[in-house]
Amino acid sequence: MAARRVRDPRAFADQAAAACERLLGRKAGDVDWPASRSRRSVRVRLDELTVIATCRKREQRSRLEASVMKTLHEHGAPVPAVLAYDGAWLIQEYLDGERLPQVLMDSDPARAHALLSAAASGLADIHRIGTEAGLHEKVVRLGATDSWLHGLIDTPNRIGTPLDVPVPDLDIDALVATLNPNAPRGTYVNLVV
Repeated sequence: MAARRVRDPRAFADQAAAACERLLGRKAGDVDWPASRSRRSVRVRLDELTVIATCRKREQRSRLEASVMKTLHEHGAPVPAVLAYDGAWLIQEYLDGERLPQVLMDSDPARAHALLSAAASGLADIHRIGTEAGLHEKVVRLGATDSWLHGLIDTPNRIGTPLDVPVPDLDIDALVATLNPNAPRGTYVNLVV
C-alpha cells in the first residue's frame, strides 16, 4: 500500500496543476483532494472546468487504467470521460455530487439499502459493458484468489457496519463466481437477495 501514497502532497498538487495546464491548455486554479491527501488523484479547477488528475507509480497500470476508462466511456458505461493522457498523467472529467459514503451517513435504512443496491447494479452494468467491449481479454486479474474477491464484495458491510448503516444481503458466492475473470462471460447474478 505504501507505494500508492503521495509523500509530498503539495509537490504532487503542483505537478498535477502543471500537467493539466500542459495537457488541456487552460490555467489551473485550486487543487484539492476529494478523498485522502495520500491518494494519487486530485481535483483540479481550471477556469470553468473541473477535472480529476491521477498519476500512478507504474506506467503499465496508468496506461491500462486510461485505456479501460476510455473504452468503457465510449461503450456507454457510466464512468468519467478521459480528457487527456500522456503516459503519466490521466486527466478525466470530474463528476460532481455527493459521494456514496457521505449520503449513506445521512440516510435512513430504506434509502441506504436502495443506494447500495443501485451502486451494486451500476457496478454490474459496468462489468457487463466491459465484457461486451472485450476488456476481460486485456486486463489482469486483480485478486489472485476467491478469498480476495470475497473481501472486496464484503466492502459494503465493512463500510456500513461502522457507520451503523444497514447493508443489503448479497449472494457472495454467486458474486465471486461472476467476478472471477476465469468465469464464463455473459453470466450475471441478481446482486440483492
